[in-house]
Amino acid sequence: MRNVPSEKSELGLVVCDVPLLLPVLTCAPVSYTHLDVYKRQPDDWEGFAEQMVAAVRPGGICVIIEHNHLNPVTRRSVRNCPFDADAVLVTPADARRVFRKAGAHTVAKWFVLFAPRGGHRTFQAEQCLSWLPLGGQFLYSARRS
Repeated sequence: MRNVPSEKSELGLVVCDVPLLLPVLTCAPVSYTHLDVYKRQPDDWEGFAEQMVAAVRPGGICVIIEHNHLNPVTRRSVRNCPFDADAVLVTPADARRVFRKAGAHTVAKWFVLFAPRGGHRTFQAEQCLSWLPLGGQFLYSARRS
């Protein structure tokens, strides 16, 4: 790992060179990322999916959680955030395409974060609405072949 100065943050970023870790991680049952893919340019999405798939054992699961491009509040937030100036929102179809090409097939797709906060009843309502493509984010998971 190395520290990298960042124009977007006074604190800088810590970067881990994932390809160097892959020989160690190829037996992991799960690889996961949250709001990382949309910060990469679309040309990098396939390589990123390949790294995630390579990090898990056969039958392992890759999970991404990304902003939902169909949610108007999410689109506005990303558009108005200086940190997201170069962001390109990922769609579930994009995720399916790049993970399929990397050798993984879709397990699940859920839309989440319909309400900014809430208790048990809100959680139950969100579970019932997970098919509806209006939540603030979506979860996509794929199983390595």
